[in-house]
Amino acid sequence: MHLRKIMLVVAVLMSLSGTSQKLWQKSPLQAEPPVCYASGQVEKSYIPPPREFLEKLKSAGSGADMVVNYIGFPDSVKNAFEYAISIWESLLSSPVPIYIEARWQSLGSNTLASCGPSDYFVDFDNAPVPGTYYPVALVEKLMEKQLTGPGNPDMVARFNSSIPWYTGTDGKTPVNKYDFVSTVLHEIAHGLGFTGFFYVDADASRGYLGYQDGSPAIYDIFVEDSQRRHLDDISVYGNPSSELFKALTSGQVYTGSPLAVKGYNNNRPPLYAPNPFNDGSSIYHLNSSTFPYGNANSLMSHSAGMGEAIHSPGPITLGILYDMGWKHLFFRYEPVKDMEVLNGPIEFKVAVDSDFSFDTTGFRLVYSYDNFAQHRDSVFFGYDAVRDSFSTSFRPGFDEGAFQYYLTLNDKDGRVFRWPVSPSETFSTFIGTDEQKPVIGHTPPTFLLSTIQNFKLEATVTDNLAVDTVFVKYSINSGAEQSLTLEKSGKDLYEALIPVKETLLGQGGVISYQIVAVDRSLGKNTSVFPESGMIELKVEEIYGPVPGYFTDFNTINLDFITGDFAIAQRRGFLNPALFSPNPYPSPMVDDGFFNFSAMLRYPIVVRDQGTLSFDEVVLVEPGETGAVYGDDEFWDYVIVEGSGDFGETWLPLADGYDSGDKPAWLTAYYRNTSGQNSTTIGSPDLFINRSISLTSNGNFSDGDTILVRFRLFSDPYANGWGWAIDNLRIQQTVSNRLVNSLSPGHISLWPNPFSTSIKWQYTGLEQQTDLTFEIIDLTGRVVKSHSVSQVFNGQADEIPVSDLPTGVFIAIVRSGHQPILRTKLVKR
Repeated sequence: MHLRKIMLVVAVLMSLSGTSQKLWQKSPLQAEPPVCYASGQVEKSYIPPPREFLEKLKSAGSGADMVVNYIGFPDSVKNAFEYAISIWESLLSSPVPIYIEARWQSLGSNTLASCGPSDYFVDFDNAPVPGTYYPVALVEKLMEKQLTGPGNPDMVARFNSSIPWYTGTDGKTPVNKYDFVSTVLHEIAHGLGFTGFFYVDADASRGYLGYQDGSPAIYDIFVEDSQRRHLDDISVYGNPSSELFKALTSGQVYTGSPLAVKGYNNNRPPLYAPNPFNDGSSIYHLNSSTFPYGNANSLMSHSAGMGEAIHSPGPITLGILYDMGWKHLFFRYEPVKDMEVLNGPIEFKVAVDSDFSFDTTGFRLVYSYDNFAQHRDSVFFGYDAVRDSFSTSFRPGFDEGAFQYYLTLNDKDGRVFRWPVSPSETFSTFIGTDEQKPVIGHTPPTFLLSTIQNFKLEATVTDNLAVDTVFVKYSINSGAEQSLTLEKSGKDLYEALIPVKETLLGQGGVISYQIVAVDRSLGKNTSVFPESGMIELKVEEIYGPVPGYFTDFNTINLDFITGDFAIAQRRGFLNPALFSPNPYPSPMVDDGFFNFSAMLRYPIVVRDQGTLSFDEVVLVEPGETGAVYGDDEFWDYVIVEGSGDFGETWLPLADGYDSGDKPAWLTAYYRNTSGQNSTTIGSPDLFINRSISLTSNGNFSDGDTILVRFRLFSDPYANGWGWAIDNLRIQQTVSNRLVNSLSPGHISLWPNPFSTSIKWQYTGLEQQTDLTFEIIDLTGRVVKSHSVSQVFNGQADEIPVSDLPTGVFIAIVRSGHQPILRTKLVKR
């Protein structure tokens, strides 16, 4: 049962973290999108919408939900776009929305549009074909999980605003216009994955496959030559090679997609493969000579004519997309666990969710006694129409040993689906004496608060056989040892409430504990966590409530439970501040995560419109472009949180953020890198002030008493320098003389070293007045001064300094008379 144990651990980590992060998610691939051209010819024809679309209009059903973000689109065009969207929605199914960004812009004289997936992923969980890149929208369908969101669309489509479009939906396209519905249908097909990674170097006469590691896209695995040889087969076509170049420009390239072949009367549909190779069109369109205008499969030809309206993808295009995975079958199966005694036939129960009909009589469980080296046998599943599920049973030919098995099922078109997906994986069940101990997962808190009533202890426990009992042994303040059973509260999740209020004596109190798990084997295999000794949690004191608070961290104090943070003076900083670990670590395992936090001991009595402000430097891993706090692809972040129940639960005072929140931080983060990590060291010139309302997001209101903490979240595989916090002010009034909305990080100076000029840019949100730039030599003499009376967000300029001698200078930026930035510059 080793495979199952791994699967359970992954599921538990996902449920505890709220999000799951895996290595494959950190390595998306982007590729140039295909391009659709205007033929300039009149090709009057009309292909009506498919039957599925017309049936959907009658039933109001929908298999997919496509959400469009229009950028620059006139309202007169949107109805045609939505009409095309509704056709695709009737032909696909996905449990998560498909987000599309549509841009209306000038693209040249004969380009109609372009579109492609925003990201590709390889070797994601249960990927049908290993080592193959899938477009993000298809990955989300197959995983049944949203990976991106509205801010990071699944595809980006661009449409030429200079083209004479027909935006009707009736197919009556005039001979002097291009049909917009047809073009939208065409481009969305590319965004769904009707594209890939073949390209050529014409000068060197070499063909290539793949952008990073030579791996194909899922579309590419069906591409064949005239002899039915796959073009991604490196034993036939080297990568790169002149042979691959010749094949890609031979005019004899086909798709071997089984459903596309079936849709073309059991012939292989030819692809567009002209000589010379046409970047943006070759391979990723159907051959227009074979499928000219008026043909049911002409939508995905490389160009479109005037008067041509094609409102159906056609059976070949749909066949390719369906074989890629847009029509799929999902097994819902809980593998049989190990057992010590075989008391009769073993029962197997499976449910199947499918996008299409399948052969219920051909569903088999294939098993082996020697890991499929020589022995192989199978039993068929029976279908229970009432429960809409399948079941079967068999008795192994031994009373002790192991057997391996997988599930296999054919659809109505003869395609084979297997579970586990990979041919190299099988399920395994062992019969006999069990010696495997339960696996305990637990992350201890770093401390307990003196205000706590009960200590909620949570652990995940899995076992290859079954878990019998989970309990905790504990003592409080070195008192008598006690025990308490952890009750099962979810899949593999166990919890207990340890009463501590009456026995913990404030600051200095200690609770010591050890978790014990026993399985149901005859030998009662037992695990303990930790394996030796006890976990010791110290009690930290909470002070009395206050209406406000201020610290500049310049004197060491005990106002904070620093946990993983430290009040210290780091290298390069002029004064002490509150620092996260620098650099902060990241886990090197899928779905792992670290939380680092520091908490103010003083509860704050919230006032209406009360604010919390501080200066900060944030160099933590930024998320993917467009990702927002809460998205899976919003990687590491920092956040300020409040608790109204003395640390039992925490709510954000504002959304989390990362280095992408400020241009100066983002630039600094990527300035120095090693692998996936940033090696840039934080510096005081990156300080930017932040102000957060204590009540505006609705989590807290006037009169609430809350604890405040600062937390850095780190997900797997990439990290940066971390977080610095200074001049913390909570509901404390201060004169304008002491506080300026302009911070060092709002001003950028470059290049450094400089030669003839120093460029600057302001990125603060508020307008500034009386900004002065001074260049000072090492004797303290001002050798250059530059003043600006008004500065707006994004404003940039340069200071001519060609007359300065080579050497080292100090640049000081002032707002009025107050210094904002001081940094060293070198003149070459």
